Amino acid sequence: MKAVTFYLVGLACLLGPSSALPRTKPAGPASIPPLIPARCKAANDVISGMGTSLKPTVASAQQVAVAAYFAQLSAVAYCPSVFADKQWKSTMGRKVLPDAKLHATFYGGPHYTTGYIATSASKKTIYVAFRGTLSVQQLITDLQVTKITYPPVPTAHVAEGFYNSYIEVQSIVVNTVASLLEQYPSYAVRVTGHSLGGAQATLATLDLYQRLDAINTNNIALYTYGELRVGDKDFAAYVTSTGISRIRVVHHADIITFLPTTSQGYVHGGEEYWIKGLLGGGPTQRCVATYESPYCSNTIELLANPVDHIMYYGAKFPLCY
Repeated sequence: MKAVTFYLVGLACLLGPSSALPRTKPAGPASIPPLIPARCKAANDVISGMGTSLKPTVASAQQVAVAAYFAQLSAVAYCPSVFADKQWKSTMGRKVLPDAKLHATFYGGPHYTTGYIATSASKKTIYVAFRGTLSVQQLITDLQVTKITYPPVPTAHVAEGFYNSYIEVQSIVVNTVASLLEQYPSYAVRVTGHSLGGAQATLATLDLYQRLDAINTNNIALYTYGELRVGDKDFAAYVTSTGISRIRVVHHADIITFLPTTSQGYVHGGEEYWIKGLLGGGPTQRCVATYESPYCSNTIELLANPVDHIMYYGAKFPLCY
């Protein structure tokens, strides 16, 4: 655990004090669409035990290419030119999504939740991306792992810090995506994030699904990289039960993906893409499970290390270029 803390502190120091960059004024209270009750039902199989876990398969070249693409979009969320200057001008951003149009960025608030919302006319897609830990405030959020009731599904529980960090940008995310879907009803919605941003992306994806009639399991998908465990077994089962396409990518023995620990009552849910090689590449193994699969990254948990957290396919976090 000490190694993790030192690693997170190191990340937080890369940009210096958080106040060195202009902060987005936190949004005040704003109305958002109400929850859709039918989409907030607890999973039925959580009582039955460990759920299901299929034997691993090898991800196809196309599946890896898609995962690598969203890793780049997650990395763009680390660029000050995007979240602070509100411009899509980084080399990485222009390369991965040349026709991106920024509609909203967020940076600031008690948890310094950071990210962007953009569209691409050529891809006919709305992108929502969350940055990972890169400030002292976010380090504090990472360490706030007391479980609280997950309001949409009261039988489930999530980490207090992760949930509150998403809630501070909830109105921006939900209302911006709702407005964009009114303008572009045929567009897909893709949500992505790295590290703490992966946890926030998970909560955002569920929130959009739970509140917007225009969202369904056919037009929304989630891609996370080095994601922290967000909630307990009931939460993991609910995530899987929604049927939302959710790809959780783990590089080798990324230590962050094993936190908070299972002994603290936290569990991942859904499909895992496990990059088995070092340096962010190598074969990618797919493991489909209701909860965490015993066949992918959990097989080498004893080798967990922070170095694997910074490389995912061609993306190197938290670098921006």
